[in-house]
Amino acid sequence: MDTYITASLGIALYPDNGKDISTLLKRADIAMYQAKDNGKNQFYYYNNEINKASGKRLLLERDLRKGLDKDELFLNYQPVVELQTGKIVSLEALLRWEHNEMGMVSPVDFIPIAEDTGLIVEIGYKVIEMACKQCHYWKTNSFPHIRIAINVSARQLRDEKLVTYIEYYLNKYSLTPDAIDIEITESVFYSNDAKCLKTLHQLNELNLRLLLD
Repeated sequence: MDTYITASLGIALYPDNGKDISTLLKRADIAMYQAKDNGKNQFYYYNNEINKASGKRLLLERDLRKGLDKDELFLNYQPVVELQTGKIVSLEALLRWEHNEMGMVSPVDFIPIAEDTGLIVEIGYKVIEMACKQCHYWKTNSFPHIRIAINVSARQLRDEKLVTYIEYYLNKYSLTPDAIDIEITESVFYSNDAKCLKTLHQLNELNLRLLLD
């Protein structure tokens, strides 16, 4: 079997990017991660724009952890409408974050951070609970046949406790499996990850409907 190795390089120049070894190494490291984020197998020179982006990312990472504790994360629900009848038949739960100072933060900015740091697993549990609680409310008060789709990442699927948590919240809010759909991306199948596939089989055994995004 052939093995191919590629490299992502970050470059910091003396004296423009720093005048001591520690600063130069730190900024070369920042540039390296920029090279990785832009497709890997390339090199990047450190510059002030990269530094600003890195600083913003660190700030969002810190505040995302706080926002999770302060209940700044919430769900919007996007309706799925049956064309023949015009009726809402299901909804997709979409995660949103209202920062206490910056206002609404785009999912494009905070979801990758949650994925990279592993926070997506803890956030995912919160999403499951919020969606199940809301589903119970709607079923009890106005839409008895409604179902909600929850997005689940590959990282969440690798977590062995995911199925247990879903079962727990279904029982807590008196929901049957047909109340919840699990939405996944096609990258889960491309990776052929054994843990992900095991979890998908377990979700299927619960009679949960799996949707491909």
